[in-house]
Formats: sequence, C-alpha cells, structure tokens
Amino acid sequence: MGSRVRVSPRGNPSQIPRRLSLPCSVIDRGKWSAFLDAEHARRYEAGLARLAKPYRLHGTETVRGLYPSRGISAAAGLVSNVLDLAKYDVAIDGHTLVRAETQERAWTPASAPEGKKLPYGLGWFIPSHEGTRLVWHYGYWPESFSSLYLKLPERKTALILLANSDGLSAPFFLGAGDVIRSPFANSFLRIFVREASLGRTLPDPHWSQSSDRFNAEIEQLATQTGSYRYDAEKASHELLTRWLDERRRAAPK
Repeated sequence: MGSRVRVSPRGNPSQIPRRLSLPCSVIDRGKWSAFLDAEHARRYEAGLARLAKPYRLHGTETVRGLYPSRGISAAAGLVSNVLDLAKYDVAIDGHTLVRAETQERAWTPASAPEGKKLPYGLGWFIPSHEGTRLVWHYGYWPESFSSLYLKLPERKTALILLANSDGLSAPFFLGAGDVIRSPFANSFLRIFVREASLGRTLPDPHWSQSSDRFNAEIEQLATQTGSYRYDAEKASHELLTRWLDERRRAAPK
C-alpha cells in the first residue's frame, strides 16, 4: 500500500482551548454541572440562542440545513466565533497555550512506515508554499457548516473563515491535504505570499463568472502579471463550478 493520506475534521479533536470553548459548548444539559458554574451555564444558553442557522443549496434555492447532533465529539459540538478564534490565534503566536518546543512538535511532519514525510503533524496540516510554511485545518459538516483556518506562522498572519453552509469545504476536497484547492486560501496566499515577494499587487479575478469567461479573464490577467499564471485560481473555479452544477442537478424535479 502507498502512503496516501486523507484527514477528516470529523475525526480530529478540536483545537479550541478549554477556557474559550466551554462557555459556548454544545454539551448535554445533564453534564453541565461537571464543567460549568452558574454564570458559564447562563452564557452557554445565551450562546445557543444566537447559534447561526445552517443553510444548504437545493437546486437553485437556498434552504435551511440541519444542525449537527448535540454533544461534544471529535466531529462537532464546540461553538465559537471569528473574534474568539482570532484571540486563539494570537495565543498560539505568543506561546500562551503550549511551550514553543511543544508547538513545534505539533507542526513537525509525521512519517509513513517507509520513511516518507507526510503533510500532517499533530492535528495540523503543515505543507509549504513557495518556501513559506503553512499551518492549517478545516471544518466540514455536510449541508450545515464549514470553516478554514490557515496560518503563516513566521509572519504571524492568519486567515479565519466560518460559514453557516458547507461551501467553504465541500467543493474542494480539503481532506486530501491540499489547501490550495480552496479559492479563499489561494487568494489569501496570492496577496500575502506572492505579492509580498513581488512587491506589487496582482489583479483579482471575478469569481462569479461562468467557466469560459473566468478562464478567458485568467488568460488576460496572466499576460499582465508575467510570472504569475493563476493556475490555482483556475483549478479552484473548476471545482466550485462542478460542485454547484452537481448540487443543482441533484435536486428533485
């Protein structure tokens, strides 16, 4: 057998620290007393009342999705928001949660039995892109929620996205370990890695176009930018278009 790796967020323990996550955790009510005092229980109930409603694409319509089952697991159950995750990101950069050497172990590639380095450490994907180390993970609950957390640790820069649909993850097969498939990720990397190295701005393509028009625009932009070819953006647009077409065809007539 080869060393192909596929990682699913539905089997990955949450990275959200206990002190930030417990006030908003989706915990079985009968177990609250083991974790929460009265004030945190009140905050938990208030958080559930404001929980984002999930949506999904049904043909050409957007309809309500289903919440994940209640209870904390490796797949779901902890509720957060972008601002709290930004605090978490700052804590990672400042080594507030774990020592620097412990964190570095988590960001060290694992090895396959034959010795090949894998693109995954302890709970994180850890590839490199144009000489820049990336640290990232994603979330995906089908037809409900999705997320993307992408760090450039040496630059102390991060992209944090949360969505009340599965559209951040479902079209791009992120479990295969290639974050560049995401148009959000490759746009972020174009701006913060490639533009930084070139010292100039690269034009943004218009993502809402049809495939033919998008590809034509990409070809035109590539003639203006020289060495940057927009290959990642083109591949992402193809995946997104295919996913949208499949969702629309799958709806009952």
